[in-house]
Amino acid sequence: MFKQILYDAFSKISPYERHRVVKFLYDNQGDCEIEKNDITSAIEYAMKDRPSFGGYIVTVEKDDQIVAATVVNKTGMTGYGPENILVYFGTQQDSTYEVNRKMLDKTITVAKGDIAFLVTPDNPWKNIFRKLGFESKLLEMNYSKPNNKSKAS
Repeated sequence: MFKQILYDAFSKISPYERHRVVKFLYDNQGDCEIEKNDITSAIEYAMKDRPSFGGYIVTVEKDDQIVAATVVNKTGMTGYGPENILVYFGTQQDSTYEVNRKMLDKTITVAKGDIAFLVTPDNPWKNIFRKLGFESKLLEMNYSKPNNKSKAS
């Protein structure tokens, strides 16, 4: 039997559950190289433990083990940008399409407004997102500022 759990700024997440979600997403991130600190930060923003617009986490568990999880942060935008960003999406390799579909359905249902999700071109879950109505409208381009630490001469 599968159990879906929703955490948000009102229901909160215990330190133990937070650790479980971080570990699960870190262990099930596929080819991405995401740091535990980054996952923790996204969860803190979702729970409003850091100044933010909030968000939520959806997990699916079987036999008290997480088999799928999402972390969504609210962006504070409306109209000109999506109100939500699906920051992290993780599933066990052997989890079924049905389980993942139900988790994503719940993630979409809970969202108030549009959802953006950044996905690599070779992501195996890209097709499930398309079937749920996600579209590729833009090419994302990022600029990372160089480290501006000056060396003492």
